[in-house]
Amino acid sequence: MKDLVVLVADSDQKALIETFINRLIRTNVISTITFEVIKNPMRDSGNFNDSPDFLRHYIRNFRFAIVLFDFEGSGAEAKFNNRTDAESNLEKRLVRNGWKNKSAVIVIEPEIEIWLWAKKYSVAHAIGWKEKEQGFPLHRWLEINGWLSPAKTKPSRPKECYEEVLKRINVPRSSSIFSKIADSVSYNNCTDESFQKFLNILKNWFSKQ
Repeated sequence: MKDLVVLVADSDQKALIETFINRLIRTNVISTITFEVIKNPMRDSGNFNDSPDFLRHYIRNFRFAIVLFDFEGSGAEAKFNNRTDAESNLEKRLVRNGWKNKSAVIVIEPEIEIWLWAKKYSVAHAIGWKEKEQGFPLHRWLEINGWLSPAKTKPSRPKECYEEVLKRINVPRSSSIFSKIADSVSYNNCTDESFQKFLNILKNWFSKQ
């Protein structure tokens, strides 16, 4: 029996989660575990609507399960006012399908790209932003072009901002960028609630003895 299955919605989420869990193991934040990160072919909406049925096939082979998806585009945003209510609803459905005391739901609001912006400097390094060529450091370019308020640490529209930055430097979108950021960025001061929940769950389930 393996320790953990994580059901995600797309390749970007898969790359980020796989790399980050391996990093937590490598840096002794959590114990060495066996895990799989699986993409739901129905993406975010599939994870919100059908993950209890999807994961029923894995319950005998994994000790714990996490379902992770974006709030926007999942359908949850049409039924709930916030991510925490959506998480609670799905966690109850997972319990009814046999995952009592061994499952959790992480809903990222608005989407996974918000985790990339934990450190703007790490994004700049991962995508190859060259200050001399662009004329500004990345964070200043974001402010000038209205993507980032001087009082904020992250853009309010993280996905659209990320895609616009890639377009600016003519870099194609790639899951490898998510992996590179997950393997290098410091999340010590990340205040995103969904990220903190994800990290704390892993620490609680797989704490170093």
